[in-house]
Amino acid sequence: MYTGVLADPILESHVAELGAAYQVFHRVAPPDLRREAALLVDFLQNEQIAIPAHLGDPEDALPCLRAAVERAHPDRKCIGFLLAGFPGWVNAVAPPSRQAFLDAFPELASEVLDLGDAGMKQVVDIVSSQPAAMKPIAAYSMTTAEVIRSVVRIAHAVVTYQRMDLMDALVEAVPPARLRGEDEDEGWQRDSGRLLDAIAASRDAAGDAWPAAMELGLVLARLNVSSAYAAMSALPGAIAKTLSPGVYLNDFRALVGAIGLRSVGTCLNALPTWYSKAGGEVTRRFVNLACEAGRGYGVVAGMAFLERRTPSSRRLLP
Repeated sequence: MYTGVLADPILESHVAELGAAYQVFHRVAPPDLRREAALLVDFLQNEQIAIPAHLGDPEDALPCLRAAVERAHPDRKCIGFLLAGFPGWVNAVAPPSRQAFLDAFPELASEVLDLGDAGMKQVVDIVSSQPAAMKPIAAYSMTTAEVIRSVVRIAHAVVTYQRMDLMDALVEAVPPARLRGEDEDEGWQRDSGRLLDAIAASRDAAGDAWPAAMELGLVLARLNVSSAYAAMSALPGAIAKTLSPGVYLNDFRALVGAIGLRSVGTCLNALPTWYSKAGGEVTRRFVNLACEAGRGYGVVAGMAFLERRTPSSRRLLP
């Protein structure tokens, strides 16, 4: 029985005659949520978008759903996908993470169609494990489909390795606002999107050392996004040449920190083979000396040591 704002039989009959869309009010009791339901029904009716039978389930998520639908407008296909999937997504989120999901979901709403069923399931799993991940994921909304999918893959790995600090570092190194900015350099935006994909893809090659790979990618991004993309694209091949990805990635990052982008080519092409030819202990000492040269005597001196251009620098690695 429809319980209207006014318990009047004429009003009850009127609402019932309006059609199935108004069945939502059978499931919504609190006045503030009934108002949200009314605003949402009005919006969908005015836009001539089909109203699903389950609208209003769960009722306490109606404010989030209304905001999400408005954010997804005018993409009607996205709104339809959102309306169909929303109850399942909300109900699947672990209870301790539910509010974090609802708070940030409207910002992500325009991306749900690009993420698809599999992507949204991954988002739910990520947020259920780590509520704080929802906000940085949503921050990359209104960029591109490729970017948001890469960010979700990165967030999944970050949560798996319990390194939420890397999400904050990602937002700082590759600012979402710059990716959305209409006046931003198109080359920077293009290569930033490619970099995010390369960081996500490096997980397969780096395995348990993947957090170090992401740290390396972000260090490079702060120096030059295009160089970072090129380096991270080549990284899986370099990792395949070494038996200790973690050691290699840490040395790579140390050399970039001390010498800069000039060191990238040597790190990708020569460093992986030094561990097998000279041994880990010798190679680590060589790397440490190259870093000291760069920090203490300048980039030119550090690079000269790394490239073994003096007799002294060739004593450890002939």
